[in-house]
Amino acid sequence: MCTPPTKRILMKINGVTMSNLVPKRGGRVAQKMLRRMSMSNQDEHLLSFGVPRNLCRMVIDLIRYEGGNEDTKFRSIEGVAEELMQIISKPDLFLYDSGAAGRTGQLSFGSTLYGRRNETASFLRAATLVSLDVMETHSKQLILVDGLPGAGKSHFVESHIRSSSDFSWIYIHAKFDLQSQPLSVVTSAFNRFFVQVLANRNEQEYVVRVVSYLQTHLSSSSIVSLCDLLPSIRILFPSVLRRVVSDDDLTAQNEVVAEDEFASSSQMSRIRLQILFKKLISALCSVERPLALFFDDLQWADDRCMELLSALLERDHLQELDDDDDTHCLFVGSFRSNEANDMLLSHFDNFERSASVDVTKIQLGGLAKVDSNIMISEALRLPARLTSPLNNLIQQKTTGNPFHIITFMQSLVKDSILNYSLSDHRWVWDIEAVKSTSIDKTVLELLARKLSQLPDDIVNALKVLSCLGPKVDDALMKYLYTCPESRQEFITCLDSAVEENILEKNEDDSCSFAHDMLKQSAYAIMTEEEKGENHFWVGMHLLDNARADTDELNANIFSIVDQVNAANSYGVTDEALHIKFAELNLKAGKISIDVSDFQSALSYLKAGL
Repeated sequence: MCTPPTKRILMKINGVTMSNLVPKRGGRVAQKMLRRMSMSNQDEHLLSFGVPRNLCRMVIDLIRYEGGNEDTKFRSIEGVAEELMQIISKPDLFLYDSGAAGRTGQLSFGSTLYGRRNETASFLRAATLVSLDVMETHSKQLILVDGLPGAGKSHFVESHIRSSSDFSWIYIHAKFDLQSQPLSVVTSAFNRFFVQVLANRNEQEYVVRVVSYLQTHLSSSSIVSLCDLLPSIRILFPSVLRRVVSDDDLTAQNEVVAEDEFASSSQMSRIRLQILFKKLISALCSVERPLALFFDDLQWADDRCMELLSALLERDHLQELDDDDDTHCLFVGSFRSNEANDMLLSHFDNFERSASVDVTKIQLGGLAKVDSNIMISEALRLPARLTSPLNNLIQQKTTGNPFHIITFMQSLVKDSILNYSLSDHRWVWDIEAVKSTSIDKTVLELLARKLSQLPDDIVNALKVLSCLGPKVDDALMKYLYTCPESRQEFITCLDSAVEENILEKNEDDSCSFAHDMLKQSAYAIMTEEEKGENHFWVGMHLLDNARADTDELNANIFSIVDQVNAANSYGVTDEALHIKFAELNLKAGKISIDVSDFQSALSYLKAGL
């Protein structure tokens, strides 16, 4: 039988010791009197000493130890100390009045990474090798993170890269999706990176170094090709782009593969593309500024992108011709373990067998029960002891999947099973109702139900957003909504979706779905006709606003054509514009051929017929 923990805890909080919370004179009588008080009266008595509510509840539970709730009673002095440490370590969550946070009726899960201690150690071990100048073997570091949808793969990687204070990481995030051509996802990620860097005056010296490196290590024709891939860097090479590139200059690109007399034209084009990216990465990273290149959701990448990643990692005949050391780049890939295809797994096997690549494999499963309880405890701003019974049920229903936990808890709030009590100043729940709530539906169905409960204007905005790439920024919104009033209405809808935890604002002020499963759900709730109409609307607005500027048209050609072709696949098009659409597909096909993306080129050329 457990011995009741002592009532005299000498930990001092806000100037009030626990032993002082009960009057010293007539101590036993006072304690008996406090026991007889109602819960609300006890709260008021303790609050009069300036004690935060969570500490009030803790003292009351200590005093009522013998008759307390079996599931939440203290069982040892260690349990008391553990709860005190949790409260003290995060005063913003547990000490200060959380009424304002709860009265909105919204749960806030923040951006904390819960659990994952062993996985974190593995990640940081590989990252440290890249960040420090200790690469004796010159091996490339590749981290492969896998898990089921909702396991938190993207959040896991970004938490370690963005929060690292030890190293000044350069971070490029290429997130594949079902709406975009895979190679354009990679080029768009580098393009966004340069847009951000060029807008930052503090990075001028860094930009000068990158430009100097590229001009030293690439021919003029190669720089032209690189500018075609990344329109945002055209401003950095005005003298090169004004030149008329000669035939002799063009042959310089082919010299690196001239020794291979058996190389086909397509092979030479692929190798040129790979060399461009290898030189670009070498220009971007250094010991002082290591690069983290994150290929997210690789299950949606194609063979061409995986070949590019292989070329960046492998030390084959290309490396022998290249004395540059680009080992200060950390390559990270994530993928859904239940959607990995044979092509992807074959490339992973090759990486593991390679002598030039150190592969760190990290598998993210469900959170351990203690970690999911901390997650729920902090979301509800209640000590983990009090949320433990709720956590036990949620663990059973979600198997600890972080995104499923969040989705399930938000559904409990929507169904009024989990509520913020204004009288108790805390979140409360009906434990029996939680037990009877089923989560055997697919998460996409739960998300679809969540979306259906939103106002129509917000749902319509989310439908449009789901037709686009992983992010939408202010520049894109100006293309879609030229009228300031309409654009502001759209932004207001997006802000409302952010408040509903469906969207999130990024550091670059762009907006994206909080999880790609939410994007999938927003897309799935549309009818075939709605999908076609939204794709066509987006494509035509992008086209109409880019026609006047050749550079803008070139920069957005793939986005425009992808939208128009997607609309056509759903039977939505404009017969009067078929010739224009054919011209756009031809242009996109030619550009794809120039950068050796023959698979995309074939799809564009077929669509234009």
